[in-house]
Amino acid sequence: MALSNTSHNLTEPHSTEQQTPGIKRVLPSLSLDETIEQIMGGFGWSQFLQAILVSVPTFFDAQQTFISIYTDAEPKWHFNFSTTCNRCQISKSDWSWPSWDESSQKTIISDWGLECASSFMIGLHASSFFIGSLIGGFTLAMLGDIFLGGNVNPYKLMKELFKRRWDLQRVLASMVLGFGIGVAFFGMLFGVQNLGYNIYLSVIFNGSLLLPSNSIPLFFIARWKRKISLFAFCIISGICSILCAIVGRRREGIQIGLELASLFFSCLGYNLLLIFTIELFPTVRNTASTLARQAVVFGSALDPILTSAGRRNEFLSFGIFGLSILLCGFIVIVLPETKGKNLCNTMDEQEQKESTTV
Repeated sequence: MALSNTSHNLTEPHSTEQQTPGIKRVLPSLSLDETIEQIMGGFGWSQFLQAILVSVPTFFDAQQTFISIYTDAEPKWHFNFSTTCNRCQISKSDWSWPSWDESSQKTIISDWGLECASSFMIGLHASSFFIGSLIGGFTLAMLGDIFLGGNVNPYKLMKELFKRRWDLQRVLASMVLGFGIGVAFFGMLFGVQNLGYNIYLSVIFNGSLLLPSNSIPLFFIARWKRKISLFAFCIISGICSILCAIVGRRREGIQIGLELASLFFSCLGYNLLLIFTIELFPTVRNTASTLARQAVVFGSALDPILTSAGRRNEFLSFGIFGLSILLCGFIVIVLPETKGKNLCNTMDEQEQKESTTV
């Protein structure tokens, strides 16, 4: 939500009120909900329609992610004679795709002859989508600030965000959390290719689980303490993902259960991180939340490559997914708790508050 100009709205007097020359009236600090209500008003049909329109682009994100699960799947194949050799060490005429399975000849691997290619080459096309999203996110965010944000200078915003120690610490911590959550969240979606479970049912389970995991924060966010909740979500998701790699395909029922649990808690962590990031910064919330979101995208760009590597060693997929979110989750320790706290209206006000706390 666009809150980058919050400070202007909270420090300028209403047009119907008198203003004493030379005196700048500063309103009391407000909570995030109070700030949003003061700027946008109560939640009505116009806000509901706006939320729906803003959510439309995520349809295409989800479509690209789930399509890649099928297009990147390794097709079935068989030797044309009895042997135990590695198929990459023999002639291509000595093995073949099964003629009865038409789906085996409709994936990226079979179409482009990537059955013996490196993990990087196999996952490159899916990773390119996220790299494009990363570049587009920065570019469009800057264009939006320049042309739709009152000619705001993006470089000035970045300078404002990084010039204070406490500010730099918060934004870097948010990005580290975003990276770890991005690796785990999208990794779970791509990683179903490596489970010993039916790939179609796995995708249905994952897609169905995203509905409650994205809805639950709406009802419980007012009760959750930001730091401890985010830390718990990251740790639980990481442990479940690592256990998923340890269990392996021998116990597919347990493995799919652990994968779903890891996806559920990483999704909760992702939603909470975005809310937490907005609450951490006074007037540069747009820029800070954009950087956190871009860190998520950067982490997800690694997932197709790791998923491909996980076909040979499951720890290279689910193991790394779990370690990433688990280790990155510890960075939340350096962030302040924001639940129930009023938001400062300006960076100078926040700076004064930080110095008083110290």
